[in-house]
Amino acid sequence: MLELEAAGLVVRTEEAWAFTTELVREAAARGILGVQRRDYHRLVSEAIEATYADHLEPWYDDLATHCALGARWIAAARYAREAGLALEKAGRLEDARTRFQRGLTWLASAVDPDDHDARVQGEAALNLKVGSLSLLLGDTERGMRAVTLALDIASDANLPWIEVRAHLELGRRYAAEGRHRLAAAHLSTARAQAALEDDTQVELEVFEASAALALDQGRADEAEGLWQQVLTRAADTPTLSARCQSGLATLWLRAGQTERAEPMLQSALDAARKAKDRILEGRVLNNIGLVHSLSGRHDEALVYYRRALEVREGIGYTRGMVINHHNIGDVHFQRGDYARAHVAFQRSYELAIQSDWERGQVLNEVFLTYLDAHFGREPADHLEDVRRRALALEDTTTAATARWLRGRLHMEADELDQAAEVLHAALVEAEQLGLAPVQTLVERTLASM
Repeated sequence: MLELEAAGLVVRTEEAWAFTTELVREAAARGILGVQRRDYHRLVSEAIEATYADHLEPWYDDLATHCALGARWIAAARYAREAGLALEKAGRLEDARTRFQRGLTWLASAVDPDDHDARVQGEAALNLKVGSLSLLLGDTERGMRAVTLALDIASDANLPWIEVRAHLELGRRYAAEGRHRLAAAHLSTARAQAALEDDTQVELEVFEASAALALDQGRADEAEGLWQQVLTRAADTPTLSARCQSGLATLWLRAGQTERAEPMLQSALDAARKAKDRILEGRVLNNIGLVHSLSGRHDEALVYYRRALEVREGIGYTRGMVINHHNIGDVHFQRGDYARAHVAFQRSYELAIQSDWERGQVLNEVFLTYLDAHFGREPADHLEDVRRRALALEDTTTAATARWLRGRLHMEADELDQAAEVLHAALVEAEQLGLAPVQTLVERTLASM
């Protein structure tokens, strides 16, 4: 090393030796030193595989790094994927996405023709994971681009087991956006492919997603039938069963049947925690908060909403955070604490903008517009504009809520005839859509006139 230092090729730092220039480093890497370095890393990776063959999980990150430095590109990507899956299960979504993206980077170096099929399959699978996590993290543009790319690759390369999951992911995403026709098209394709592949797990996940779409479109009986069907067949899949229990509870809450929903949600919470599914745990905690809120137990509701928010902040699930901040605002609103309600709605609205979720924006705009009109900062007619946006997004609950709030504004302005007309229209709308919570709010407002 001293001779190399004297020749001006390396330099001593406080902790280690380093090449003097990037040119020297590249020359060394391309020469015998680079070959030896790759061989050593390859040997280390193979030694780890042989020594810990029965319990590789703690070594996935190390294996991925050594395989990459040893030019074992396919193996490096595979271990990066395994590391990402373990981190995703632990609720570390951003770290998981980083591993999946790293795997894609390594796959790009796998230029050996013999690795072509493995590389293509890896690109499809890893793009799907990058996309699905990006969507959860609120990175919508990147998420949709990656999932669509995964679908294109899987379709071109005849990888139906990946293609069906890409259709499922897109179906869920379009449903959340209120783009029901596109959602139905993707879920229908996913269902057909799952049946052809004889993949029961994916087929049940498609049924579960289809149930959520049916409920959002007002087809409650169809939704309940699908969720019950999945529950019957998914007894050995705790996470999927818990998602169905949460879905059924949501359906019953919309119908005002809190006494049916509460025990179902407690069962779902136990299953989510047993499975260590933080995303599902946050959803169930939020729904338990809804039970308390609809039952008038506002303090208990806030406890559960804040627990759900803590879980979702911990994993970076932005859209879940939008919902929880909104629900916290709703509790303050029902109590008449408009200042705190405005703060919570505004925070929820900002997060919805950040995650490019238009439905989340409109959900909060309804209440923010009402509060601005209530304090004379905005014309009451603006609520009708927000209602039209909600209808365009096929968000019937928010649209009905906007009509109820407009009726309240007329009542507060002593425009009682107009208030009665709007509130009765809101009541009919809520009854027809089976929105028991909105119906109750309208009835209370009418009773107070």
